[in-house]
Amino acid sequence: VAVSPETAETARATRDCPDDKLRVVSNGVDPRTFKPDPELGRRTRAELGWPADAWLVITVGRMAPEKTYDVLLRAMRPLVGPGRRLVLVGDGSERARWEAQARDAGMAEYVHFLGARRDVPALMAAANAFVLSSRMEGLPLVLLEAMAVELPVVSTAVGGIPSVVREGQTGFLVAPGDEAALGAR
Repeated sequence: VAVSPETAETARATRDCPDDKLRVVSNGVDPRTFKPDPELGRRTRAELGWPADAWLVITVGRMAPEKTYDVLLRAMRPLVGPGRRLVLVGDGSERARWEAQARDAGMAEYVHFLGARRDVPALMAAANAFVLSSRMEGLPLVLLEAMAVELPVVSTAVGGIPSVVREGQTGFLVAPGDEAALGAR
């Protein structure tokens, strides 16, 4: 089963399974769980000590090499400060390296590494935008969750993402690894 037509094409090209057995079942999310909730967002910001008026950019995912949070951190470096913060939710093998990168770049005060969390709907309700910097994806559920919360999306144009993010309408797409474009968007 592929989660998007694009991942099905990749599976066909790499001959991951016989073509007659390959099916596309697109990812989806429960809109009752992920929905805009300004009051929940205000409470979450207060609980985490984040300023009510700060612009929060959030990403959620495994801290794995393919997520390329090193690119994201470089893109966000000139943007973060008291009025703009980056929130990274998730854990994994690259977390310590990326935390050190943020520290070494003088960004640690404004970049929040939250680890694995079970309150992602509340965290997204507190955010102003969602960013995905991956170099490879299928059709990530977290992207659909962010869209259900009505967050503007900035994402790399990989896998099935361009089939759901409409450039300039529901978000913005950039090439993987293009930190200048990622920061500009």
